[in-house]
Amino acid sequence: MGRLRFLVAGLLAGALATACGHRDEPSPPTAESSASAQINCRDSIAWPPRTDLPSIRAEIENRGLPDLISIGDGANVVSVGLRARAECVARSIVIAYGPHVEVSVGLFPFPPRAQPNRSCFVGHWPFGSVPFLRSSIRVDDKIVQGEFFKGSVRFTNGGLGPINLDSSSSFPIYLFQGDAGEPVGTSEGGSIGTGLTLQMAPGQSQDVKAYGGTASCDQALGYVIPAGSYRARALIDFSPPEGGVHIFWSDPLPVEVVAPPTS
Repeated sequence: MGRLRFLVAGLLAGALATACGHRDEPSPPTAESSASAQINCRDSIAWPPRTDLPSIRAEIENRGLPDLISIGDGANVVSVGLRARAECVARSIVIAYGPHVEVSVGLFPFPPRAQPNRSCFVGHWPFGSVPFLRSSIRVDDKIVQGEFFKGSVRFTNGGLGPINLDSSSSFPIYLFQGDAGEPVGTSEGGSIGTGLTLQMAPGQSQDVKAYGGTASCDQALGYVIPAGSYRARALIDFSPPEGGVHIFWSDPLPVEVVAPPTS
């Protein structure tokens, strides 16, 4: 049964009701949570003076900013969404246009609010399981701060009978610290995919695309998660025979988030 999936990470705050199920502690994060943005700050962007909203929006849109995710009309402001690594771009826009813009960087507003927030939305669906189905993810073991990354989820039928799973054509990957039950990092972008039915005989495996990023889910960590060791897990959705949507986490995979190279 095919269906359209809208998997957009980080639009609303959410709490996860499952633990990661791993034991190793991560190495301590470094103090720099947004190294790439701090380097880019050396080249500040000059914005011409504007006061009317259509001109401000056009000015931002026409710059061809590589880190611009979204732009639109808000309540008497221009709403600007930037990638998590774009703190310096956000600062320049806010300095230039002040009360005429509402800027977000990654999953949080810019400037940051006084009270740190959390923001990792995984949907309101119940957790479930598929008997004898194993799921593991494959991504590079080193992930660069501020960058998106791609991977895959490998499903394996470990049972004696066939498995038919109605799911999605791509899955979001979240990053966890230690044994924490809530993620600290994910992609600030989204993915639109179609439904996918997996049909696996006993012992058969099938790979499905997955995607992730290093946008922070915890404002106290900054807009980009610190460099260090994490556990990556994909969030899998499926429709059980009785209908509706259930979710479960893939097996965890150790990964290392590293600072971007300096030029």
